Amino acid sequence: MISVYIAAPSAVVRAGLESVICSSGALSLAGASSTEYLLQHQEELTADVLLVSLAQLTEDWVSSLSTFSLPVVVLVEALEGPMVAAALRTNIRGVLSPEASPEEIVAAVASAAVGLVTLQPSTLDLLAQTSRLPSEALDDPLTPRELE
Repeated sequence: MISVYIAAPSAVVRAGLESVICSSGALSLAGASSTEYLLQHQEELTADVLLVSLAQLTEDWVSSLSTFSLPVVVLVEALEGPMVAAALRTNIRGVLSPEASPEEIVAAVASAAVGLVTLQPSTLDLLAQTSRLPSEALDDPLTPRELE
């Protein structure tokens, strides 16, 4: 059974996520706290996966979450492509919308536990748009021969 620690700024959100985790047959609840408490007591954390709810994924959050030695799944309201890309270069293995279904959350946590990455299609689209280079970004202009 995969143990999950939940961190969310709101007690209501924590309760909802606890219900999702506890009603799943494959997951168990290792604990729950505010995000502030989580950062202050990181060394006490014993779980297989960390599930965190955030209003926005920022550089500070990506940096803070990357210090954990376990995979992280983030439920985040506001997304920016560069932050998603930065997050995926760390131990963050799932980026979902807060409107994700209980089944999506459980699947993301289970996937993170085995090292897989989970993204919703809209997040993947955002990431793909961010990684495209505009033609003006090319350093060297084409030679006349290349233009032929």
